[in-house]
Amino acid sequence: MFSSKLHFIMTAVGAAVGLGNIFRFPVLAVKYGSAFILVYLMLLFALGLPLLFAEIALGRHFGKTAPECFKNAEKKALPISFLCSANSFIIMTYYCVLFSFTVFAAVFSYKLFGISEAEASKILSPLIFKEGFSPVSVCFLVFSWAAVVLCFGGAERLGKISTVSVILASFIIFSLALFGIFSSGGSVFSFLKFNFSAFKDRNFWCDTLGQVFFSLSLAVGVLVTYG
Repeated sequence: MFSSKLHFIMTAVGAAVGLGNIFRFPVLAVKYGSAFILVYLMLLFALGLPLLFAEIALGRHFGKTAPECFKNAEKKALPISFLCSANSFIIMTYYCVLFSFTVFAAVFSYKLFGISEAEASKILSPLIFKEGFSPVSVCFLVFSWAAVVLCFGGAERLGKISTVSVILASFIIFSLALFGIFSSGGSVFSFLKFNFSAFKDRNFWCDTLGQVFFSLSLAVGVLVTYG
C-alpha cells in the first residue's frame, strides 16, 4: 500500500501529467483561445473528476487489478478493461519516442533559436528516425524498462519515486513558466482571446473532451490499479 496520502496523490499526478499533456494543452489553448480554457474547466468538474473518483473507488472497493475489478463489477464490462490495457500499451509505444525528442531538443536547444519548424525538424529527426537500426531509440527503450524495474517493489517504493520526480519536475516547469512570463512582459497570454466561433467547431468539443481524459489518465486502468 501507499505509505501516505501524499505519495498516492503524487503518483496519480505523475501518471496523468506527462510530456503529452505539457505539449498538447498549450497547443489547444493557442488554437482555440479562452473558449478552450472555459469549456475544459467545465468538463473537468462535470465529467472528468467524477470519472476519476469512480475509477479510484472501483479499485479501492475490489482491491484487484483493473480487469478483475471490471469483471467483479459487471462481467459484461470485462472487454472494457482489455481496451484500457491496450490503451496503456499504445501510449507507452510512442512515449519512448516523445521522451527522446524532448531530451534531444533540450540538449540541442542552442541550435534551435530563431529557426523555423522545418529547420528544427531537420536537426532533431535524424537523431531519432534513422534508416535501419536506431541506437538512440534503443537506448531510451532500455531506459524506459529500467525505470519500470526501478518501480518494482510495490506501491510504497513507487510512491516515494513519484513524489520526488513530480516535485522536481513541477519546480522546473514552474520556474520556466515564470521566466517566460517575465521575459515576455506578459505577452505570452496574448492568445487568450474569447472566440465564440470555436463553439461551432465539432473538433473543438472533441479536442477539449479528449484533453480532459488525457489530463487525468482516464480509461487506461492506471487509477483503478492505484486505487
